[in-house]
Amino acid sequence: MRYARHMRRTLENLRLFLFAAISLPALAATPSSQKADLDEVTVNGERVKLEAMRKELVQLEDKFYDRYNELNTNDDFDIHCIEEARTGTRFIKRSCRAVYQERAFAEEGQAAFKILQRFREKGPQIADGGPPVPATLIVQRRLPEYKKNLEDVARKDPELTRLLEERGKLIEKYDSALKKNWGMEE
Repeated sequence: MRYARHMRRTLENLRLFLFAAISLPALAATPSSQKADLDEVTVNGERVKLEAMRKELVQLEDKFYDRYNELNTNDDFDIHCIEEARTGTRFIKRSCRAVYQERAFAEEGQAAFKILQRFREKGPQIADGGPPVPATLIVQRRLPEYKKNLEDVARKDPELTRLLEERGKLIEKYDSALKKNWGMEE
């Protein structure tokens, strides 16, 4: 019964395909008595401009971080950027973090892994030393010190100040173009 239904559907699809294959060339060959009106299409280059501005923003950030890392004396506060797709998605995201932040997240992951290993080896016992300190707490605790260092280094160097001003102007321009592109002009 199930096989018969499947065969009927397959035959119906085959008939439709054959009908389309036979009739399409015939339809194309018959001259049209009316001239088809073509729609006018306007291509807007805003998307291209937005992408170019976004790339320029990334380049400005890279220049700023390179110069900042060069001048910064505290290696914990050097900034590194990566582009990665988060687990479960293919969307690539750029993120920039200070070394101390990267280290805190790595240590949290290592501590959690060690606890998991101990749990597998010894069973559900209380872990020595308790749970790992969440990385977000470490990051938040050092954030005021990190921000102060960033501001101090940026204020002392005219090149960093110029890059920040240039980036601010470009962000305003980008936001304006984005709003215009989405029809949300003020």
